[in-house]
Amino acid sequence: MVKSHFILRVSSEVFTKSDGSKRFFMHVLSKNIKDALKRAGTDFSLKKGRLEIALLVDKEVGLNILPRIFGISKIYLVKSIFSWKSKEDVIKLAETCFRKDVEGKTFAVRVKRKGKKQYIPFSSIELEKDIGAVLSPYSRGVDLNEPEITVYIEITEDKVLFFDSTIQAPGGLPVGSEGKALSLVSGGFDSLVASWMLLNRGVKLDFLFFRIAGEPQMNQLVSVLELFRYQWIFGYTPKLFVVPAEDAINTIKKYTPSILWQILLKRLIYKVSSLLCMKENYPYFSTGESIGQVSTQTLANLRVLDNSTDVPVLRPLIGFNKEEIIAKSREIGMYVACSKVKEYCYLLSGKARTSAKEEELLKWEKKIGIAKIVDSLLERIFLQKIAITFNEDSLYLSCSDLTPAMNLVDLRDDKSKELLKIENVIHVDFDKAIARPSIFSRDKVWVFFCEIGIKSSYLASILRMLGVEAYCLKDWKNLILKNDSLLKYTLLPFSE
Repeated sequence: MVKSHFILRVSSEVFTKSDGSKRFFMHVLSKNIKDALKRAGTDFSLKKGRLEIALLVDKEVGLNILPRIFGISKIYLVKSIFSWKSKEDVIKLAETCFRKDVEGKTFAVRVKRKGKKQYIPFSSIELEKDIGAVLSPYSRGVDLNEPEITVYIEITEDKVLFFDSTIQAPGGLPVGSEGKALSLVSGGFDSLVASWMLLNRGVKLDFLFFRIAGEPQMNQLVSVLELFRYQWIFGYTPKLFVVPAEDAINTIKKYTPSILWQILLKRLIYKVSSLLCMKENYPYFSTGESIGQVSTQTLANLRVLDNSTDVPVLRPLIGFNKEEIIAKSREIGMYVACSKVKEYCYLLSGKARTSAKEEELLKWEKKIGIAKIVDSLLERIFLQKIAITFNEDSLYLSCSDLTPAMNLVDLRDDKSKELLKIENVIHVDFDKAIARPSIFSRDKVWVFFCEIGIKSSYLASILRMLGVEAYCLKDWKNLILKNDSLLKYTLLPFSE
């Protein structure tokens, strides 16, 4: 397999850290990258620099995984590397390397000098102009505002690097570089976006879930968390603590006024979370709360909630509105999965007090024996694996297992499809597939593939839970070697 050369740049905020902190951040980032690539089952070679990482890995794997690793700010796909002695050398090399790329297109040149400037006797702007001048005859002209193609060049004291493309990554800090916390999750938009924002700040998260509606509710959460883990969590395996809270809900509903149900439940959740944090050595727990979004999240009620815990509460969404939260869920690829999670607040439906008095809450908590309820819940907490439960080996097929009766579905994004085109397969958008799983009928066999197996294994897992025979194709690149006549497919009605 031919590997591509990537240069990974760390977030700019790391530059302001002390030398010791920089070394620590680079160590954590390298560890997370290695874990992500090992999980994808790909070979790679990694060389850590002072503030950047050079990586040799399969191009498609790199383009799919690297933009989802916190701590990386920009990803440069290297086209060529040359030695140089004069500015004329660089200009000639650039002309040879990029003239076909700019042919018939508008373009711009972006040059960055790196290293001791006294050894590079010309400015970046000067070189941009000179290279632009030699490339212009091959193109439709220079456009510095909205070019169809951008020529990226980096020049050091003795090397010039020509980049095929540059990709924006999430930035932030490497996960695990800023300690740990316990994230309260429900599977909905708020808690997942809040978790993403803390991961982006380098916080290593484990998860806590209060089950109030039995196994179906928990299965929904596990399904969402599995996708979230595959998409964004590298460097460790997160834990999921589950609190079976159905009996506690019934007690609150039976013995307290309905106007206080929701705030009493939230205080119970806070009390249990606080004690679990102290027991398991988590300095903080986090929530997806934002000011005024619902009745339990008014400033007055947030204060009485904080008074029920001895552990600091992190609220990364405190100033967000719902539209901003949903927009962020789309941006991080979790909107469709979260939108499928049922809302269980109806179990405590009804008008809720927007400014609850702590004295009144304490009275009702004493009446229902809140201390015993908390102790009981703590004793019943269990760890749940973040994975859909079935024989994992049975999920995967090889190209040699394919038969004409199977329907082969390509879930890759448009860029990946352009990199490697495969004919005679069904092309389906992943988000639409998750949103409409009923399109995959139970009387057919479905085999999915994607860039590195994340989306395909996730969708196959979901469909199996719905009784559909579905598989993930692990060696899909061998499809280009198969005889087209072996595979027979029908189109799915996914057009809008």
